[in-house]
Amino acid sequence: MTRYAVAGGDFYQPLEPTRAVEEHRLLWPAIVAWASAGAVIWFYGGGLAVHAGLAAGLIAAVAVLWWAYGAGQSGLSAGVGSAAGAVAWLRCRQMANHPLSVELGRRIDVVGRVEGSPRMLEHSMMLQLGIDGVPGTVPCFAPGLSLDEVHRGDFLTAAAVAQPSTRPGLVSVTCRLSEIQVVQASDPWAWIRGRLAQAAGRVLSSEHAGLFGGMAIGDTSGQSAQQRQVFIDTGLSHLSAVSGANVAIVLGTVVALLGTQAPKVRAVAAAISLAVFIAVVGTEASVIRAGIVGSVAVVTMVSDRRTQPAHTLFLAVIAMVILDPGMALNYGFALSVVATGGIILLTPVLLRSIFRILPRIPMPWAQLLAVTLAADLSTMPIIALMAGRTSLVSLIANLLAGPAVPPVTILGLIATLTACVNTTAASLIIELTRPFLWWINTVADILGKQPWATTHIPAQWLGLGLAWMLYALLWHDRSRERTSDSGRRTLPGRTSTRGHHHPGQTTTTPRHRPAHHPAARRRSNVERNV
Repeated sequence: MTRYAVAGGDFYQPLEPTRAVEEHRLLWPAIVAWASAGAVIWFYGGGLAVHAGLAAGLIAAVAVLWWAYGAGQSGLSAGVGSAAGAVAWLRCRQMANHPLSVELGRRIDVVGRVEGSPRMLEHSMMLQLGIDGVPGTVPCFAPGLSLDEVHRGDFLTAAAVAQPSTRPGLVSVTCRLSEIQVVQASDPWAWIRGRLAQAAGRVLSSEHAGLFGGMAIGDTSGQSAQQRQVFIDTGLSHLSAVSGANVAIVLGTVVALLGTQAPKVRAVAAAISLAVFIAVVGTEASVIRAGIVGSVAVVTMVSDRRTQPAHTLFLAVIAMVILDPGMALNYGFALSVVATGGIILLTPVLLRSIFRILPRIPMPWAQLLAVTLAADLSTMPIIALMAGRTSLVSLIANLLAGPAVPPVTILGLIATLTACVNTTAASLIIELTRPFLWWINTVADILGKQPWATTHIPAQWLGLGLAWMLYALLWHDRSRERTSDSGRRTLPGRTSTRGHHHPGQTTTTPRHRPAHHPAARRRSNVERNV
């Protein structure tokens, strides 16, 4: 990785050649693990020939890696790929033997826990139900229930009729529930969420309270279907769900407040904050993804050696697909990984291009523009494949709403802790988020109502076009860098401002001495002795 010169400082630190290799040594193992888990789930039940084909594909991939990168990369890829595939096969077999899969179309009595926030549809309520023996949450439809009757963390007993799911995944059924009886859960954190909702309802409108609940603790039950659709059309739906951005803001705040403490003290405090945050928010898929990335970040903080962002991303991918193989075919997982990878890869390049076009732009705005553009470009094909439409206003919407997100997240965390003691004091803190919530809602409403806000572009053509555009951008940037470096000539003993230094920072180029010079002979002897 190269260090890029930008106004106000360097964006990434330089890597030695060996460090650059270490940073990407988990790239192919992560790809192989992801592909192995996804392929096993997709083709499970295809018979012996299909399983033999999957094994042959894994062997071929490992052989190619051995030929291209050596035994280390191929061995590690074979190990994690086999582990991910084996765990996926066991989970698929567990699902296939469950009564919901065996008794399709028949009535079965089930007991489950509501995971995540229930959502009201046109004729029924949709909720994710965690049922014993099912390797994941089951999408269930419960006609006749209201949001006042069931909450996240509640236990249900119901009669379920299972039907095959139309989406590929580890959980291959959906259920329609009847004769539902709600039993309040013994979740020790449920009362905190209830007190926070009570405090927010005192000072915020229903629209703002729903958005605050989603941004603070991932509770989207207070959002209407129309509000959710507007946020989807404008590319702001990630704000109303707990993601890696929320974890980054929480951990960043804790680390900043303890900036004078030792790294291990900051890591312990960050780990405790992360555990409390996940416990309060819940254990749905997006929270688990964000929590794993946060855990890797905490481990990095106490490590003696510096771990680069790409290495952390690849390690998180391997951990998630092995712990939960269903992530391999999950749109949310793909969006998280691709967005993070796009930010790591494209942000330095886009930052250089932004400063070429707008040399006087402030550094915070340049970084916000580069990160937003990198995430949007990377995730456009997946969003088009998932939703069938592409947002044309997501970039401007995220740029306008982005500065208002950290205050809501931080104040929401403070209000959550305060609500444990006094809901009135929590209401006063939530009151401070009103202008930020108003601004985010205004941006979404204005841009979402435009007739050109979304358009239909086939995902394959969009992905192909973006791939060529990103390749051209990277190739152009590398070409300019090589041309710029080869064109610079510095006289001995004169000052030089190389592209990887801070603006205005100078270094002295060592004077070139002939071989017979005494200093040159001394240096040669030292190198020979070493």
